[in-house]
Amino acid sequence: MKKLPWWVPYSIPVVLFAVIMIFIFTDTPEYTVKFSPGYDGGRDKTETVERKDTVPVPDEIYRPGHIFAGWWYKDEDGWRLWDFENDKVYEDITLTARWERVTYPIHLNANGGECDMTEYKASINEILDLPVPKREGYTFAGWFIGEFAADNGLFVFPGECFAKAKWVTYPLGMTVKIGHFEQDNDPQNGPEEIEWYVVDYKDGKYFLLSKYVLTYRQYGEILYDRTWETSLMREYLNGEFYDTAFTEQEKQFITPTALPEGVTDRVFLLSKQDVKEVVIDGFLIMGIATDYAVDQGLEVYNIFFNPMHKDRGTYDIAWYYLRGASTLPGAFSNVGRKDGVRPAMWIDESYVNGNQE
Repeated sequence: MKKLPWWVPYSIPVVLFAVIMIFIFTDTPEYTVKFSPGYDGGRDKTETVERKDTVPVPDEIYRPGHIFAGWWYKDEDGWRLWDFENDKVYEDITLTARWERVTYPIHLNANGGECDMTEYKASINEILDLPVPKREGYTFAGWFIGEFAADNGLFVFPGECFAKAKWVTYPLGMTVKIGHFEQDNDPQNGPEEIEWYVVDYKDGKYFLLSKYVLTYRQYGEILYDRTWETSLMREYLNGEFYDTAFTEQEKQFITPTALPEGVTDRVFLLSKQDVKEVVIDGFLIMGIATDYAVDQGLEVYNIFFNPMHKDRGTYDIAWYYLRGASTLPGAFSNVGRKDGVRPAMWIDESYVNGNQE
């Protein structure tokens, strides 16, 4: 057999080494770059990048109430800002967006009271914890930005705001019992006392709203007729309801009220303007139905709710009418069919003495 040249055995390792080097320096594996938005609810995006290549600058991202503060990368030395011009990829990596909250000033007007703060800063979706002002002879009923209660809720106003303190001259959550009406749907034990929330006080009179949605009736005789003056509801409240729910002695304390519709009534429904002006919060806004109203046909909706006294529980709430068929979502019904009835009225303060809880 012919003998191989002397250099062949020495060339084999050289060739193998060359092949390995060529493979190492010509192979271009791809790596995955994940862009994380940095907050719950955001969507991740991925980009495929070749080894030792830079990462393409991603599209701008947006988060309400925040300013974007760059893409950050965590390595063995901790977090650092990724340099899209100079940093290169050698493995799968995750770049996480960092954000700075945008805060807006809330100017506080104590409205005749005294407050340690006159300005507060908040960011979108931050839970407000505004200070409690003081005013002799009054009860603080909350901070309002326009028509909306601002304190102890989420801040949702994107910009500079002006909050004004609301004051009342009665204890918040105060209730009064006057009149009787069937509520537990057991006629055998007779009608129950009607409990009313105090929602305003003026000139020696208390403005009352029934604690519960008492019954289930039609608003008008003609479908979609919004007229209060000729409505079946007005006729019922100032006729059958007034005559049967109150004794002659109790009627002496119920004050005739001149309404904007040009009529004077003793019992009526809240208007949309009433809802804006009086203190309605927690249980007041939610129409909790009596068993009697449900038996009459009133639909209820089972919800989990945090009422005004910070209790937590599940409640069967119902829609109920406003005067003139104005509506607010989730609590008040439109005209055109039968629905919940939650009476309101003014009574003389002399009755309240000894009858409040």
